[in-house]
Amino acid sequence: MFPNPDQFDMMRDNVDKHLAFGHGVHRCLGNRVAQLQLKMAYERILERFPNIYWTGKQKIEPIILVHAISSLQVNLYGKDGKRPVMVATS
Repeated sequence: MFPNPDQFDMMRDNVDKHLAFGHGVHRCLGNRVAQLQLKMAYERILERFPNIYWTGKQKIEPIILVHAISSLQVNLYGKDGKRPVMVATS
């Protein structure tokens, strides 16, 4: 179903064809709330750090049904181009 499943690509043609929230009668009842929370979190992060650069470091671990990114290291830069003083490393 996914060409290059180990490659992180949010622009792939079938990006909405994952099973993260189940399918059919077993679909997660809280999926819309979770998606809204993620959307709001991403908006706040991008608002504060409009320049996000992938460091090239990631860790992918297979779990049931999917290959999941368990770690993705990025550098965050604010609107002024400066990095924040405190940056989580793990």
